[in-house]
Amino acid sequence: MRWTIVAAMGLMTGPAPEGANAQDAQRPAEARLYLFFSPADRDLAALPGEVRRVLDGLEKKKGRVELRPVLLLADFKTVGTLHTNEAFFNLVKELCDLRGPEFELRLYDEEGLAWAEKLAIERTPAWALVTRDPKKNELRAHLVYGGRAKVEELMSCKTR
Repeated sequence: MRWTIVAAMGLMTGPAPEGANAQDAQRPAEARLYLFFSPADRDLAALPGEVRRVLDGLEKKKGRVELRPVLLLADFKTVGTLHTNEAFFNLVKELCDLRGPEFELRLYDEEGLAWAEKLAIERTPAWALVTRDPKKNELRAHLVYGGRAKVEELMSCKTR
């Protein structure tokens, strides 16, 4: 499936999570976790808790992980109805809580679309953990579909 319109939430920055010191907050991320989702996803209501669980699990194993949610829209008309979608609202609220007041919602994101195409995203929700192999200096990614991602599956990366 080819997504014709993409809206994305930008790179999230903001205050460090509770318990983290300022030095940890300034340290570059070890990995980037892309979450591709759509307001029409069946698993949308489960995503707020899953985002926190997956992010916490990855950070325990990999260090600091940057969360990069990407909203994929098949039809731009749905933007006008997002305010009535409670599951979508709860997910955006959770993403804001995770990354602080500087969280943004962009209506067009070339980088998000480029990654969706590079990873050949066929359906949503989809999770992609992208890391850099320091020895080979190449990006490695692993893609998992569904609302409930297993941290172990995201850790078993393959080159893309």
